[in-house]
Amino acid sequence: WPLLTAQFSTVTPENCMKPAAVQPTEGAFNFATADAFVDFATRQKLKLVGHCLVWAKDDRTPAWFYRDGQQPASRELLLVRMRQYIETVVGRYRGRIATWDVVNEALDDGTNYLRPSGWEQVCGEEFIAKAFEYAHAADPAALLVYNDYNTELPAKRAKMIRLIRSLRAKNVPLHAIGLQGHYELDRVPLADLEATLLAMRELGVKVVVSELD
Repeated sequence: WPLLTAQFSTVTPENCMKPAAVQPTEGAFNFATADAFVDFATRQKLKLVGHCLVWAKDDRTPAWFYRDGQQPASRELLLVRMRQYIETVVGRYRGRIATWDVVNEALDDGTNYLRPSGWEQVCGEEFIAKAFEYAHAADPAALLVYNDYNTELPAKRAKMIRLIRSLRAKNVPLHAIGLQGHYELDRVPLADLEATLLAMRELGVKVVVSELD
């Protein structure tokens, strides 16, 4: 890790803090790898970004979240499970993880506003607001991020602006936008990126480059 500590000041886990890794089945939390990651970063004096608390994709969310026995989970049960999960995970690392990607990739790539998912189907847009509220309650000092990709593209940028305005109107503790930078070397969309950054500045929202390759 000499290269890591010489060239970087912040680290983000790729998979070990995602819900599928941390709580693959109801009631069974697995923090072994996440704890080791946090301990390593702490020893090396690296800041930590927790990634991610809610991933709005059904193939990335443990199926039990959405089930109540043989029936689909109700809105109330789904939100209780979300709250308990966020309280447990964020609370465990309170004061040690400076930033959380609270909701990941909830905006749709097509004509819908939000990506279809069990979260969206049962709770509508409310699941996003609740995730931020629960995370803020669990660690009021943490920087809370909405993370997504392709938000520099005009159509998805418009959806992100709509989401930010909606959350702001409800006084949801959204602190920053995570800009996922997955670019082709000879096709970096500089004009679109500039337009997104200017739109975020106009809204008064911090932007972090959450992923870059």
